[in-house]
Amino acid sequence: MPLSVNIENIILSIQQWLLTTYNAKELTTDEIIKFSKTYKYGWKFDILIGEYKYNLALLIDQEFPFSIPRIAITNHDLFLRWPHIEENGLVCLTEPNISIRHDSHVELIQELIERLIALINESVLGTNQEDFIDEFRSYWGKWRKDELQEVLYIGAPPSNASTYLFYYERKDILILSDSEKQLKRWIKDALNKTIDSLDQIKKTVLIFLSKPLYPHMYPINSKEMTDLVNEHGLNEKIFQHPAAFNLRDAKTACDLLKQVVPKHKTRLPVVFGFNTANGSALGLVWYQEPVICRGNKVKYTRFNGFRNNKLTDVTRRRYIDSSEEILTSLVSPVNYDQIMLRSGEECKQISSKRVTILGVGSLGSHIAKLFVQAGIKNLYLIDNEAMNWGNTSRHILGGQEVSKSKAAALKRYLDRHFPGMLNIDISATKWQLITKELWTKVFSSDLILALIGNWNDDAALNYLFNTTECPPIVYGWVEPYSVAGHAIAILKKGGCLECGTDRYGTFDCQATQWDKKTELIEPACGISYQPYGIIDTLPVQSMINVNYDSCPTTIIFPVFEKKI
Repeated sequence: MPLSVNIENIILSIQQWLLTTYNAKELTTDEIIKFSKTYKYGWKFDILIGEYKYNLALLIDQEFPFSIPRIAITNHDLFLRWPHIEENGLVCLTEPNISIRHDSHVELIQELIERLIALINESVLGTNQEDFIDEFRSYWGKWRKDELQEVLYIGAPPSNASTYLFYYERKDILILSDSEKQLKRWIKDALNKTIDSLDQIKKTVLIFLSKPLYPHMYPINSKEMTDLVNEHGLNEKIFQHPAAFNLRDAKTACDLLKQVVPKHKTRLPVVFGFNTANGSALGLVWYQEPVICRGNKVKYTRFNGFRNNKLTDVTRRRYIDSSEEILTSLVSPVNYDQIMLRSGEECKQISSKRVTILGVGSLGSHIAKLFVQAGIKNLYLIDNEAMNWGNTSRHILGGQEVSKSKAAALKRYLDRHFPGMLNIDISATKWQLITKELWTKVFSSDLILALIGNWNDDAALNYLFNTTECPPIVYGWVEPYSVAGHAIAILKKGGCLECGTDRYGTFDCQATQWDKKTELIEPACGISYQPYGIIDTLPVQSMINVNYDSCPTTIIFPVFEKKI
């Protein structure tokens, strides 16, 4: 460790305490690396709790004392029997980001041992079994896991119902949804792939269970999973997709399962879910094609006595009731509500709002992304310019979008980063020239952002504001070199933009004055720009977002202005 810590003295003091208190012995290097190569020091000792003796290993890594030591139980296989025990016996005794004192080494280890004893007592009594449910993903992800794919569920959050699902599979990813249309949209946005063959979209089910799944209930083979569906699958509320699936109505969750058995010899992903105190938990089981292996020969047994690929009640039952061992996968919910959880409740309040952005250049492109990250799903982007190489140092888009419409390329960028979640309209033209039909989108917006930074455009928009039922407008721009920036909200109550400018658009509260012209001109007709860096615009981006927070929700304050 490059830090000037006297680690030898620290380790010596810990070793002396362990020897005195528990008659501990040092672990050999081979014994230590069985847990992980990251550990550098280790000791073994015993503790007696009730009638049982527990052999423990204390392990310290190379980052100590700025990391937390680990303790393992080495003489009992407690993985998936007690919560917070890993496969190798290591015990999770602290939260991931807990803060510790780095100068109280022995006291820290004492605290860890006390926590371990408390965990053992709770586990013996069975009072902490609900921890398996609260942290279901951590445990299911280690049970017979299929390592091949990432599994994403992009549908609506399940709600006490078993239902049909659609899925798309390739070698590295499996995507599931309760909507075929949404699934195709997501694939197009995220994977840049258009689904044009019906064979690429397959069908499966989500079985919602009436009770949580504890480790002692985890299935090993297909029959055990089917028995679980029979016993605990919810039958009362089943959403149907008869047109999409061309299947007869199902009366039970197990009927659903039988009806999606694949016609050809292949495995089948089946999703299950149940309620927890923190929302719905999801897992996935892979049913395997039933086979018998004799030497190097593999015999498929599902269609014995039937024509190959003949789906009957018998062949369906053989598939779901076989003794073939299952594999499992974690399911990552990737829907708007789940993703926005980390952004707070405000996202839900503004997710239905619609914002029109005029000008998606160096300021507007970043604002558009910030608005989406803040919870806005509905945008109308208007910009008549194309990307050029000079834009790339300040624009959110890069060189791959040069010569393409800024509005169209920004829509692709946002859809790719938030696949299947946004409703974005665009017009690659000057806002004054959009069609009558598109004007309804502008006037139905909750807010207009005017980020073109050109007085002629702003003056025309101001005239529109004064002569029509126009939504609130936030104007944003930067002064030369971005040494100052402005964000002004204009509502019906109060003045308009011209109230704060002269007839040529010079703002009354301009923060800077320059002795000479600040625009830089390229060696071409009509090409000029204000020099500033993207970092210089960050305060202005923040001001515009702050103004938005108030504007569409309160709509009651007069003109105001901020400067940086």
